[in-house]
Amino acid sequence: ATLLGLAALFARLPIVVARLLALVPMETRPVIMALHISMIFLGQGLAGAVGGVVMQLSGLAALGVVGCVVALTGALIALPARPAEAANGEAAGPDDPAPAASFTDR
Repeated sequence: ATLLGLAALFARLPIVVARLLALVPMETRPVIMALHISMIFLGQGLAGAVGGVVMQLSGLAALGVVGCVVALTGALIALPARPAEAANGEAAGPDDPAPAASFTDR
C-alpha cells in the first residue's frame, strides 16, 4: 500500500508541474520551478521533524492520527481555493484545464 501511494504521488508530479508552468510567463519558469521544488523539500523536512516529535512524545501509534489531522487541515485550507478566471470571465473548471506546458517553447 505504501509503494502504491508513493507511486501515485510521484505520478502526479509531472501533471502538476506542467499546469504550473502553463500558468506563468516563460521568463519566470526557472524561479517558479525552484520555489516549487523548495516547497516539496520543505514539506518533506517538516514531515520528518513533526513525525519525529510525535513519535518521541506519543509513540508510533499516534503517528497515523497526527498524519490524518495534518492531511485534513491541508485539505480544509485548500478547499476554498478557486481556479483562475478563464478569459471569458467564468471560472475555469475541470473541463477547461490550462494548456499543457511545452518545454520546446523558447
